[in-house]
Amino acid sequence: MNASRSLRYLVSKGLRVTAAKWLVLGGVVGVLCGVAGLVFYIATDVGAHLVLTRLAGYHPALPKGESHLLHSEGSDVLRWWWLLLALPLGGLISGLIVSRFAPDCKGAGTEAAVHAYHHSGGFMKISVPITKFIASVVTLASGGSAGREGPIAMVGAGFASWFAQRLGLSSRDRRILLAAGIAGGVAAIFRAPLAGALFAAEVLYSDPDVEADALIPGFISAIVGFVTFGALEGMVLPELLETHLISSLFLPPANLNFAPKDAIQLVGYLAVALCTVVMARVMVFAVQRSERGFDALPMPNWSKPALGGLLTAVLALATLGASWWLNLVPEGNTTALATLGAGYGILQQAMDGGVGVGGTAVSLLLLVMVGKLATTCATVCSGGSGGLFGPTIVIGGCVGGAVGFALQGTPVAPPTSACVIMGMAGFFSATYKVPIAALLMVSEMTGNYELLLPAMWVCAISYLLSGQRGIVHSQVESPVASPAHRGHFFSDVLGGIRVSEVFHVDNRPALVLHPDSSIDECKQMVADSHQTVYPVVDASGHLTGIFNLNDLRGFLFDDSLALVAVAQDVALPTRDIIAITPNDTLATALRSFTHKNLEEIPVVDDKDRTAFLGLLTRREVIAYYNTIVGKLQAQRREEGWGEDSGGRETEHDRQAQKVPGVTSGTKSVD
Repeated sequence: MNASRSLRYLVSKGLRVTAAKWLVLGGVVGVLCGVAGLVFYIATDVGAHLVLTRLAGYHPALPKGESHLLHSEGSDVLRWWWLLLALPLGGLISGLIVSRFAPDCKGAGTEAAVHAYHHSGGFMKISVPITKFIASVVTLASGGSAGREGPIAMVGAGFASWFAQRLGLSSRDRRILLAAGIAGGVAAIFRAPLAGALFAAEVLYSDPDVEADALIPGFISAIVGFVTFGALEGMVLPELLETHLISSLFLPPANLNFAPKDAIQLVGYLAVALCTVVMARVMVFAVQRSERGFDALPMPNWSKPALGGLLTAVLALATLGASWWLNLVPEGNTTALATLGAGYGILQQAMDGGVGVGGTAVSLLLLVMVGKLATTCATVCSGGSGGLFGPTIVIGGCVGGAVGFALQGTPVAPPTSACVIMGMAGFFSATYKVPIAALLMVSEMTGNYELLLPAMWVCAISYLLSGQRGIVHSQVESPVASPAHRGHFFSDVLGGIRVSEVFHVDNRPALVLHPDSSIDECKQMVADSHQTVYPVVDASGHLTGIFNLNDLRGFLFDDSLALVAVAQDVALPTRDIIAITPNDTLATALRSFTHKNLEEIPVVDDKDRTAFLGLLTRREVIAYYNTIVGKLQAQRREEGWGEDSGGRETEHDRQAQKVPGVTSGTKSVD
């Protein structure tokens, strides 16, 4: 408890400077993510080796940036019945763990982290990352079709949220640290620090927008997480250093590049982008329908991942059998089992030409693509704990590789390895709505920065044609639509307008009474005028009181009282009058109307607060406000802010119109 108080004191007193605060906090979160990432990587790799290799005899291919931690060979003969046992059992154990300790962390990991950012002030229970960690290890070790990146993003976000809670940080800082946790986790596991930081800031929104506040802390967390992961890996597993010498996940051929003379290849890359768009829409639809289907099943939630595991095993074995039956690979070759686990190995094989040539390669990649989509829906959408991040990379790479092999021999054909990389980038951009992060991620994953121009081309087209729906349901369109920022964007239009712009003394003939006016005169004024407030003004023009019909009602039925009472007796005294001046804002005027539930309010001189100038009506203020809003909306339409590329009004714009003064594209300012 004392340690917690000391940390809170350090943050509140010693880290008041923004630079120092985020250097320290982002660095600590990065260390947490790096350590968690390494433990997660070791646990999933060892578990998968024991279950898939030793028991089932399956030796999954790996990208050149990864190595198995255990070197025992295991059987060379696939024992398919172990898959039919291991996958349902892994799903059952994962489902029981999640249902018992943290039901919110079922399925993909990024989803829950994004939801916590927008709707929970960055708050996540510590049980969530711990449960996600254990359940994901079980799912991935048993061969579930999912990725490590989604779970570690949630684990990093959860630990970052817990750390922020221990320090007693504000909800804003807690949200920023949560995003930094996503960045650190992805950077460590995916070996892409720059893309990890941008992914964390970009995945929150489906529009091409980023969370600017999270960028710098995300950079720090990503760098520290990436370095911590690599340093600890070298210390804990020094034997890997001889074979694990590259820092990127994949190692494509060395001669991949793009120069102006290769401009015709952009047509081929366009074909890759269009195919990834079609497949991305299919995946988004399939994931949503699969989630609804599993949710509707009349069975306990903890048992659904077991059913998903069984379906995954059956679908994976069916894909493998189809590859043998179609003679796409020799019988006994298990390349098509890339539908299990992460499946990154087939992308490395496609880059190296290890999936065949021509129609054989196209057919094999398309078969794995369909199988991977089906097994991923069965694993993750049933409630199994794993990420969609990795499968999207594999599916996209297969799409790109298939297009690349199909185009070979044509004038527009890019290198097939480049098409695999572009497929990964375009598909990830379309499904996660992160075009910038996707552009950089594939460059960092492959260690190749020579293809940035075609990657920009593919990512932009894929994003623009992919529609509004993405694979992360908790995304909102923009900061304007986020509950986390709703108050930050409020701009009081009336707060910038003076009463003098609406109220002009020369045009304000208000009916007034003198202090000694009789009750009969008061009644006559009420009967003859449309006012609801009646000022009492002395001979020198000073306001001495006001009254309304309710104040006068007590004098209407007492004739004796009416004979002696005068207007001053009916009116509220000056000290109780709510009045405004021409220099006050219309926001002040509107609050005054609301406070006393008045339709009119006296306007007095700025210097002499009793000198009566006239009455301002609530209707005039509202009418002026509507005029201003109409002009702003017309200006927005002229500038093209009110419609998307298809001529339709966007949800971003509808949300902005609900808040006076907000314009699209505005960034939040705390």
